[in-house]
Amino acid sequence: FAALALTPDGVARGEVWRLLTASVIHHRDALFGVLLGLYTVYVFGSAVEDVLGGREYLALVVAAAVLGSLAQVALWAAVPG
Repeated sequence: FAALALTPDGVARGEVWRLLTASVIHHRDALFGVLLGLYTVYVFGSAVEDVLGGREYLALVVAAAVLGSLAQVALWAAVPG
C-alpha cells in the first residue's frame, strides 16, 4: 500500500506511478470508497465509453486520475502543515 499511495515526497523523488495508483488506492481501510468507485464506473462507464469510444474513454480516465493527483500535490505544496 505505501509504495502506491500518493505522497508529495514520493512524487518529488520521481515515483510518478503514484499519480495514477492513488485513484484506486485511497486508504488501506477505505474499502467502501473503492467499491463505490467501481460501481460508478460500472453504471456510467459503458455509457460514456459508447459516446467517446474505448481509447478516448481510457485516456479520459487516466487523465482525470493523474490531473486529480497533481492537483492534490499542488494543494499540499500551497498549504503548509
